[in-house]
Amino acid sequence: MKKYIAVLALLLFAGYVVAQEIISPLQTNATLQALVKKMPPRKIYKADSVFLTLPFQDDFSDRIGYPNPQLWDGCQAFVNRTYATNPPTTGMVTLDALDEKGSLYIDAAMGSFSADTLMSLPIRLDSIFTPQKRRLTLADSLYLSFYFQPSGSGLYPWAMLGDQPEPKDELTLEFGYPTGGRVFSGEYLYRVDTLHESYTDTIFNPYLNRDELIDGTLDSGDVYAFAYDSVFVPEVKWTEVWSSKGFSAADSLYRTIGDSKFIGFRQVMIPINDDVYLRKGFRFRFRNMASLDQNLTGWGGNVDQWNLDYIVLDKDRSITNTSHEDVAFVSSTPSLLKNYMAMPWNQFVGYQSKELQSSFTNLLVNLSDTRKSTAYKYTLFDEAGNTLSTKDGGNENADPFETVGYVTYAQHANPSVDFTLPEPATDSAAFVLQHVFNAIGAIDSRLENDTFRVRQEFYNYYAYDDGTAENGYGISPEGFVAQGFSLNRRDTLRGISMYFNHVKDDENLVRFRLKVWTEEGGKPGQELYTQTLEKPQLTSLNRFHTYMFNEPVALPAGNFFIGWEQTSDVNLNVGYDRNTDASSHIFYKTGNAWQGTIYMGSLMMRPMLGKAFIPDAIREATPLKVAVYPNPVSDRLQLSLAIEESAQPVNINIYNTAGQRVMSQPYAESINVSHLKPGLYVLQLTGGANAQTKFVKKK
Repeated sequence: MKKYIAVLALLLFAGYVVAQEIISPLQTNATLQALVKKMPPRKIYKADSVFLTLPFQDDFSDRIGYPNPQLWDGCQAFVNRTYATNPPTTGMVTLDALDEKGSLYIDAAMGSFSADTLMSLPIRLDSIFTPQKRRLTLADSLYLSFYFQPSGSGLYPWAMLGDQPEPKDELTLEFGYPTGGRVFSGEYLYRVDTLHESYTDTIFNPYLNRDELIDGTLDSGDVYAFAYDSVFVPEVKWTEVWSSKGFSAADSLYRTIGDSKFIGFRQVMIPINDDVYLRKGFRFRFRNMASLDQNLTGWGGNVDQWNLDYIVLDKDRSITNTSHEDVAFVSSTPSLLKNYMAMPWNQFVGYQSKELQSSFTNLLVNLSDTRKSTAYKYTLFDEAGNTLSTKDGGNENADPFETVGYVTYAQHANPSVDFTLPEPATDSAAFVLQHVFNAIGAIDSRLENDTFRVRQEFYNYYAYDDGTAENGYGISPEGFVAQGFSLNRRDTLRGISMYFNHVKDDENLVRFRLKVWTEEGGKPGQELYTQTLEKPQLTSLNRFHTYMFNEPVALPAGNFFIGWEQTSDVNLNVGYDRNTDASSHIFYKTGNAWQGTIYMGSLMMRPMLGKAFIPDAIREATPLKVAVYPNPVSDRLQLSLAIEESAQPVNINIYNTAGQRVMSQPYAESINVSHLKPGLYVLQLTGGANAQTKFVKKK
């Protein structure tokens, strides 16, 4: 392993003198920057009346963005599905160097600084309430367990996800209990929800119920601190119970399970062996210390990430009780397409046998210590929710992961694609594929990780990327970058869509030239088109900006390349998706010859084809902004659609975990679900090209 690291280090060192590819950490988290503007004002401490009861469990499989506010206090950590290698189940939470607004911490420096905190809500550790109420004691054998992984995992340096924490960086776990006293807070935090531009503006102080002048310039989403000597919060005494210095996941967690190599998470079991914690209001929290890797212009970014998953606090456990009664997806199922995440509808129609996958690859796991009977099924829907095809993989026994590894039964892990898509005479289409993997006749503690829904879009562009950047890409010094695609029939190239990462002080806002090439010998060949001196357009929430060509480019069937010419020694920082691999199609040139990239991933750069279109009218599939409550629900489910979404027709479909649609109706603010059986359901809302999927539990 070390020889590969040495080779890469030599390449990078040489690159500073001659030429190199640059993979840079992200400066911001676009997902959190969008979410933070929707958050209501909040205090820094939850109400005393908010207490959880045992068991406490979260595997972060039911959301993306902030942690579940029904379990966690605060918004600093980032729930995602892309930052880790082989989590226990799909989804994890990441502690990094970005704050809750998705920006680098203001005190980030080369030396260590305090970064994220993931803190539980107060928990009733004094009593249990089922099957009957009684006091908890140390004899109840209480354990907190969790899985953790330092980022930067991967068999090879060029395939790493995230940034590895160094030995000076640290992840810690602390236990806390209320002393019964109260301490001076010193401030009351209030989130600004409107724009303030001058020192004469006022904002409402909800604590004193009056307007007050601000002492600086604030933007929507900023947090303002009112300092008052009368603001007190309950006192919590914290004790560190576990910690880990930064290390290489690849070196420390490389092992063999069954016949497969595995780099994954390490599980930790922490006993609660002091009765000082057995009281109402117990809390635990994870914190990380981070440090910037380099003090170079434009390089300081999101570093030193720690991934956490499957956090459980419960009684009647032991140090050897490391299993969980859960079968689950480990990662999302891939695209329906062999080569792309998306492609133009007119390039797909008539070529299904060439472009559709012959089978899916599902990464499935049984986390228990016993064999479980499991079932798998997939269902294909059109945009309106109508069932087009279904495949039942039947039942099969799944062995425990710790002894055998991932599920290998072909009908579950590699089901064949036994359908073709309808080909209406339209210029676009979209489909939804739902995968369900669950236990039969046995306990399955987390139903949320048993269902995956994949939306497959066919519009007017090709895409290798999944729409989310984990890194930035550039070259140094000036030169060319290209990414190749293939046409089934001749078409017209109208422009290129690109996503650029934000960097410190917008240092990547320099001019570049868009380029189109033919293919010769698998590499870029003759130059077909140049559009001079464009500038990166910095958008948000992984949104692409489309650069329309001054003149359309007619392309024959076959391979072609799109890309850019970099005219200065400034890293453009184009989004780089590390979870989809198009590296065999990516080339760069800083001298006389094209070279293939050494980094696994795909450039967030897409060719826009077909008839003429207006870029602003391009439909982008983004989540509908909707609140769903109460959840769990007994009789009526309440929905609240954001004002900007309410103008478009929205449809509601509800599916059970077997993939069967049990309800379908136009959008309404109140839905009667009293007739549904208790269990977990998938609520899908669709409106135009937009969609949202939420899990709803029926009591």
